[in-house]
Amino acid sequence: TATAELGIEVATAETSFELRPFGWTDGFIRDDTPVVDVPWTPEFSRYQADPVLPPGPEWSWSGLGTIVPSVAQTDDGWVMWYAGTSAVDYVVGAATSPDGVIWTEAPGNPLLNPDGIEGSWLRYSTNSPMVIEHDGTWYVYYTGRMEETGNLNIGLATGSDPTHVRDVPENPVFTWTQEEES
Repeated sequence: TATAELGIEVATAETSFELRPFGWTDGFIRDDTPVVDVPWTPEFSRYQADPVLPPGPEWSWSGLGTIVPSVAQTDDGWVMWYAGTSAVDYVVGAATSPDGVIWTEAPGNPLLNPDGIEGSWLRYSTNSPMVIEHDGTWYVYYTGRMEETGNLNIGLATGSDPTHVRDVPENPVFTWTQEEES
């Protein structure tokens, strides 16, 4: 069930939490209240060679971490959009894989960058990419952080290739108002 403007309520056998798609590092607000009678609980096994996409070299744009991946199937395998950090803030890049295990960073990473312009919706960082393909067009939704307020706005980049997208002129496609907190 959807919660009022905040996200989606999710339950597991041990814990309930609320999924928040933008604005929190891992997207979850945890609650220690036990949940009973869950109809289905997924079970996963950690892949032996994790992480499949480790941080880049120490001096690189993703040298301190790669987080919040979004993966979609392509004609040639898989594409992953993700955020990376080098200690200052986050930027968004992509990687491709023929099998979902061995990943190669896209040329030109990072691909969606902050612009550094005072007052801009993405002055300080880009983060939290989500990728989908629909009718031959790739859509990458991502957050941009403006000013010191930390308010996040949602941008959209599109293209016919899963790693070559351009911002739409209407960006940001969702903007926080003065009354809202991110």
